[in-house]
Amino acid sequence: MMSYTYQECVLETAIKHDDASWCKLLKSFPTEQSSCRTSLVSLTKVNEKDSQIDSIVEKLKSDRNNEDLKKQLEDLKKQKEATYNELDEWQKWLYFKDKREKILEWIDDEDVKSVIAKEYTSFRWKNWNMSVDAQLEKLKQIKEEQAEIKKLDEYANELTDTIKWQIEWVVNDKKDEIVDWVKEKASDYIKEKGWENMKWWLKNLEYMKNKYEKWSEQYNKLQEKYNKLKWVYDEVMWVYNKVDSINTMVAQGKITEWQAQAIKWWVFIQKWLEHVTKFVPVFWSTISKVSTETFEVVIKKAKERWERTNSLQKCIDDPEHCDPSNITWY
Repeated sequence: MMSYTYQECVLETAIKHDDASWCKLLKSFPTEQSSCRTSLVSLTKVNEKDSQIDSIVEKLKSDRNNEDLKKQLEDLKKQKEATYNELDEWQKWLYFKDKREKILEWIDDEDVKSVIAKEYTSFRWKNWNMSVDAQLEKLKQIKEEQAEIKKLDEYANELTDTIKWQIEWVVNDKKDEIVDWVKEKASDYIKEKGWENMKWWLKNLEYMKNKYEKWSEQYNKLQEKYNKLKWVYDEVMWVYNKVDSINTMVAQGKITEWQAQAIKWWVFIQKWLEHVTKFVPVFWSTISKVSTETFEVVIKKAKERWERTNSLQKCIDDPEHCDPSNITWY
C-alpha cells in the first residue's frame, strides 16, 4: 500500500474491476479522474455490460436458485448503471435511442407506436429520476400491453367482419350457400380460432391490468379497453350458444330443420346488427374489410326482413314455449 498514491490505488482498482463508480472518488484529482473515465466510460462499455447481464439472465433461466449468479447479476447492473451515469448527455441519448428502437422494432403499426409513445412520455414525466434500466423495462411493458391490445382488436374485428359477411349472405337470399358456409367456415372459424384466441388474449390482458393498483390511471385505461373487447367475445358466445340451443330443439323434434334455419338467421341478423353497429375498434388502424357503403345497404335490407314478424322473437325469448307453426323463411 505504501508504494501507491491514493489516486493510483483508486484508478487501478477501478480498471481492475471494470467499475466506473470508482471514478467519482477521484473528483479532487482531475487528471486521474479523466484517465478513469477514458478507460471505463463509453457506450461500448455500457453495451458490454448489457451483453454480460443478458448472458447471466439466460443462465439463471435454467438455474434459478444459483445465488452466485444472482450476486453477479446485481453487481453487473450496478456497474452498468454507474457507467451509464458517467456518460455525457449525447451518449446517453444515443444509448437510449438504440435500445428504444430494438424494443419497438417489430411494431409496424404507426397507430400503436403513437399510443406507446404517449403512454411512455406520460410515465417518464412523472418518474423522471428512474434508472435507465427501469425506464427501458417500463417501455417494454407498455409495448407488450399495446401489442396485445392490438392483437385482440384485430381478432374482435375479424369476428365482426365474419358476422357482416353472414348478414350479407342472409339478406341476399343465398340460403343454401350460407347453410354450408356458416357450418363449415364461419362457425368453425369463430369456435376454433375466434373464441380460443380471444379468450387467451383476454386472459393476458386481464393479467397485465391486475399488475396495477386498482383505480390507478393505467388500470382504468386497460380496464376500459378490456371491457370493450370482452363485450365482443361475450356477444359472439351468446349467439353461438343460442344457435346450439336451437339445434337441440331440432334434435328433440320440437321444430323442423327449415324452421330452425329461419330462427338462426333471425338470431344472426337481429343480434349481429346490434353487435356490428356498436363495435368500434380500439385502434383506428384496425380497419374492417367490409366497406361502410356496402354494409349500410345490407343493414337496411336486414332490418326490413326481421321486422316483418314477431314470431321469431317469441321463439328466441322463450324457446321452450315456442310455437314454430308461423315461422317461415322470408
